[in-house]
This record gives sequence, C-alpha cells and structure tokens, in this order.
Amino acid sequence: HEAKEFYSLILLTIALPAAFVLLPGVSLFKVMLISQDLNGILLPIILIYLMKIVNDSSIMGKYTNRPVFNVIAWVTIIALIALTVLLVFFSFFPNGFSF
Repeated sequence: HEAKEFYSLILLTIALPAAFVLLPGVSLFKVMLISQDLNGILLPIILIYLMKIVNDSSIMGKYTNRPVFNVIAWVTIIALIALTVLLVFFSFFPNGFSF
C-alpha cells in the first residue's frame, strides 16, 4: 500500500513502451534507433545535473569531487555534447551536406 505513485510510474514506464512496440507495422529497428538517440540526447543533460550534485558540499559533505575528477568529467561531458550534436545532425541529414 505504500509508494503507489512510485509503482504506478514504474508500471507506466514499462507498459507504454511495450504496448508501442507491439503495435503492428512499427519498425523495431527504427524504435531501437530512436530510443538510443533519445538516450544520447538526455545523457549530457543528466550528467550536468549530476556534476552539480557531486560538487555541492551541502549534499556530499567531504565526498565532493576533487579538481582532477572535475576536469575529467567536464571533458567527458563536452565530448558527449559534441557527439550528440553530430548524432542530431546526421539524424536530420543522413548523407551530410552535398556542396
């Protein structure tokens, strides 16, 4: 009886995609590609918020990130953002630009 909202949300996030995939005529390959595109787009956003949390001493106390790890993390996030831009670009222009 506890956490009805939590279990409802879990059920919804499982049932809706499953129902969508079971629709006739839906290309499973295209669904996989779109879901991975969405994951790639959301990952840098989530990592930026994660960086804000791990660097907040009121939340993490003495376990906040050290400067070396911050540099590594931000370089990784910037690389992921660049790759996401390329992913979105080539999703809209699969053959690139023809000059």
